[in-house]
Amino acid sequence: TMKKEWNGRTVFFLAMAMTLICFLPFLIRDKGLFIYFGDYNMQQVPFYLKIHEAVRNGHFFWDMTTDLGSSIYTSYSFYLLGSPFFWITVPFPKQAVPYLLPFLQMIKIALACLGGYYYSRQFVKDTRCACLSGLLYGFSGFTLVSLVFNHFGEVVAFFPFYLLALLVLMVFMHEQLVRKTSCC
Repeated sequence: TMKKEWNGRTVFFLAMAMTLICFLPFLIRDKGLFIYFGDYNMQQVPFYLKIHEAVRNGHFFWDMTTDLGSSIYTSYSFYLLGSPFFWITVPFPKQAVPYLLPFLQMIKIALACLGGYYYSRQFVKDTRCACLSGLLYGFSGFTLVSLVFNHFGEVVAFFPFYLLALLVLMVFMHEQLVRKTSCC
């Protein structure tokens, strides 16, 4: 019998399907919104809406309604301006942003699974093990509990890709070192 070979595309779409299954009951119940009481609804969504509108209107230097007046760059770079996921929402109207946020969370989880898969592939022969490893990473307790902090998902999504880049750099540097020492 031939064993199934898993690839990155399969892992990404499997993770997207799994997150959709997890989110779908809440999206149906809340008419397309993801209601997660606490910091998510009280801070994350309002921050998104405020900065989304500011960027679309070209008012992203100083904001008198943040604290006692503050630079948008210093106040929101950590949460939004440095996030590629935030910039995906900018072309959409402000009213669409709360409906986009759960799908961005799903993409973050799927990317985390994908990154976990590619990183794990460096250490295992069986692609099924790498797939399982990626899914376990992407659906870790930290990831799911941290949904309340929208921006934590980005760290989880990109971390395995940083690890993979570091691994590739270390292998390259090792090969260079070996090449230099063997020719002298």
